[in-house]
Parts: sequence; C-alpha cells; structure tokens
Amino acid sequence: THRDMGPRDRYLGNDVPSEELIWQDPVPAVDHDLVDDADVAALKTALLGCGLSRERLVLTAWGSASTFRGTDRRGGANGARLRLFPQKDWDVNEPAELH
Repeated sequence: THRDMGPRDRYLGNDVPSEELIWQDPVPAVDHDLVDDADVAALKTALLGCGLSRERLVLTAWGSASTFRGTDRRGGANGARLRLFPQKDWDVNEPAELH
C-alpha cells in the first residue's frame, strides 16, 4: 500500500495490511455526539457575527476546498490541510493573510 491509495476503507483484496500505518492518516472512531441542525444554525450565526466579511469567509472556504485531491481524498475543508505545508503557501490561500 501507499499514501496515494487514500483511506483504508478504499483498499480491496487479500493483501490489505491489518495494521494501521501513520501515513494512511487514520481517523479515530467517533466517541462524541455529532452536530445536529441546531448546532449548525448556531455555528452559522457565530461565523456570520465574527466580524469577517462574507467575501473573506468565502475566500477561506474556497482556499480550503482547493486543497482536496480526488485521487487519495486528502485535504479539503474536512482535512484542515489549509493550515499545513504545502497548502498554506499556495497562492490561492493568500499566504500573507494566513500568517
């Protein structure tokens, strides 16, 4: 196996290793309640009231989403890779604004 294969749940066949390897970006099992509609509404209200313009919020979301790679499903908004090298230095993410 190698990192470009993506998450373990995409592996097929008899040669899938039984151990989790750190480069597979293992995600721990959920041990807490997930957000519900009320939580989402509260988060939206908090974000819109945080003092950032809607333009800035959209640019940040766009930059984060642009880090997603379909081949191995790394990055994107859920992966929070926007804060890490090399994505934090990409022009689309406006590195001067991030620092």
